Amino acid sequence: MSIPEHRRETYASLIARVDRIEAGLRRHGVGEGDVVACSLSNGIGYVAFILAVAKAGAVYVPMIREFDGADRARALDLTGPVLMVVDGTRAVEAPGRPTVRLGALEAAQPRPSPGSRAPARGTFRYLWTSGSTGFPKMMSWRQDSFLAERRRWVRHTGLNDTDVFFCRHPIDVAHATDLHMFAALLSGARLVVTDPDTDPAVMLEQVIACGTTVMSALPRHYDQFADIAEKSGGADLSRVRLPFCGGTYVGPNMVERCERALSLRIRRLYGSTEFGLAAVDLVGRGAADAFLPLVPGVEARLEPLGHRDGGIGELVLRSPHTSDGYLNDARAHARTFRGGEYRTGDVAERNASGEYRILGRVSETLSAEHGLLLAPALDEDIVLHCPVAEAVSVPVAPDGRGQAVRVLVRPRGEVGTAEAAAAVRRRLESHGLRGDVRATDRMPYTAVGKPNKAAIRRMWDVPAEEPAQPAG
Repeated sequence: MSIPEHRRETYASLIARVDRIEAGLRRHGVGEGDVVACSLSNGIGYVAFILAVAKAGAVYVPMIREFDGADRARALDLTGPVLMVVDGTRAVEAPGRPTVRLGALEAAQPRPSPGSRAPARGTFRYLWTSGSTGFPKMMSWRQDSFLAERRRWVRHTGLNDTDVFFCRHPIDVAHATDLHMFAALLSGARLVVTDPDTDPAVMLEQVIACGTTVMSALPRHYDQFADIAEKSGGADLSRVRLPFCGGTYVGPNMVERCERALSLRIRRLYGSTEFGLAAVDLVGRGAADAFLPLVPGVEARLEPLGHRDGGIGELVLRSPHTSDGYLNDARAHARTFRGGEYRTGDVAERNASGEYRILGRVSETLSAEHGLLLAPALDEDIVLHCPVAEAVSVPVAPDGRGQAVRVLVRPRGEVGTAEAAAAVRRRLESHGLRGDVRATDRMPYTAVGKPNKAAIRRMWDVPAEEPAQPAG
């Protein structure tokens, strides 16, 4: 079901649509291993397009919404697509590259579909990382590895054909395709796709009206729903049996708010576009217990960070079903993918049961008075103790571990900038930290919903070594 298109599709009609698009791709010269770029809005057509590319043995690469003209040109040069597929909803330029409307591809006469067959072993997609710290890295997944990883997830989570998945994310990104689209299709469930730009109050109504049982969102998205519910006297989302939350740090305050305002028991999960899903809480342990059991088949260890806090380190993962790594950043690939292991860049803590609690990025560690403090935990602490609705902290040192930090805040209600900044500075001092605090009326986020830290860093034009102190 596509809410923006006011359209429903059965599995049978979806398969027929996939067959037509695949025939259209072949008519335009797309063969096995060829790269096909796309610039499409959320809808059933986008879902069918991805499946058609996979059926053709080709590779799809989305031109994500954050790309400006220069970024798009760079992405096209990196991927070398033989065809660009558009739907007319976005202004896209691809000079010198054949471009076709998705609707035109569907006009082709499909070939008879073969019976069941093994997944192709070649690459089936290039996806971009979130880009929250700069131009996104591009990574590739083989079709067979991806399908095995998704089937493992469906088995482990108990997804089935009675579920209703609600997808609020751009289908450009893995949070949409992996946790919603493919999980729903492989379990025979109902998939509901909406416009990511829908007003949060309207989206909350959609979640309820669709009878949603499974969805995954970032903390900011759940906070938006909780804000609306608290102002209106509450909202009952208890029918959502698996309200997953991940993609960034998930703090206890948000988990408590959701239970109180939305009747939701948040299920934390952990994974990445590059690795797949690694750990998940399937029972809703609540705010106090943030340790996650590993998904079967995933192995993990901690790489020491060189400090005295035992049981904490960089999380390193291993799985038989994962991506082939980065294609446009050799240095990052060599650092991240080594010896069959994936170095996550995330700080985690392990308990005696072998479960892991995700604390934040290695680059976001701060040397606070009482030990290491991760920037996301600092942000939540600031929101809890200061008159601000949102806070995003960026360590000054590029690899973290310093005491200097820059904090962008959105003051709460009618609170003035000076009052909010002064309160935040006092809170920083209580942790033995120092920093520059600035205010905004609109926090920058990526299309996925993560704080856009690259944009936040650009707001500061002072030397990185010494944060500026506000006048007065």
